[in-house]
Amino acid sequence: MSSTPSLDLSNIQWRMPEWVQSVGGLRTENVLDYFSFSPFYDHKSNNQMLKMQSQFNALDLGDLNNHLRRLTGTQFVVTHERPPFLWIIQKQHRLNEQEVRPLNTYFVCNENIYMAPNAYSLLATRMLNATHSLQTALKKIERMPQYHPQGGYTYSQNMSDNPSSQIKDAQESDNNENTNADNNADGTFSTEDFSVVRAFMKSLHSFPNPSNP
Repeated sequence: MSSTPSLDLSNIQWRMPEWVQSVGGLRTENVLDYFSFSPFYDHKSNNQMLKMQSQFNALDLGDLNNHLRRLTGTQFVVTHERPPFLWIIQKQHRLNEQEVRPLNTYFVCNENIYMAPNAYSLLATRMLNATHSLQTALKKIERMPQYHPQGGYTYSQNMSDNPSSQIKDAQESDNNENTNADNNADGTFSTEDFSVVRAFMKSLHSFPNPSNP
């Protein structure tokens, strides 16, 4: 019997504006309560256990982290705050009072809750962007070499994608074929030769900065 596939939470944006309005806005003191209504919350966590205990034993949750530190298991804690717009919540498995193992990270931004992407998703996206940019650069480079039996290979400096511009460049190249042959007779690289390198380096500059995911 096949099991039901788990829901992919990485593409979910969740919010409950009516709850935020009823409590007078989000604050550090109530952001975990707000988070507990989202599909990201684990009802088997230590947070839920303490929440249930506070209903009957009047447990003071003013310092929730101190209570969670004495417990082991799955927990949700606020690791960064910039009220009233941003909170970062970490799902972790506490092994002891000094050691925890992070499981997932979520951020609450302007009442919206998102799940932070994992390292695999970030790397896969970066690799896909890099591959696309490299393929685009190579397609442009493929159109640059122009060959003539007398002058050999020449390279157009114009990177325009307009077909009419490419035809014009080819005609100008044929008109200057003798000049190109004389310039390359000594085996040195001309300005046109370096256009290939410039086109490739230009495509590299269009890549996203890995330091800003």
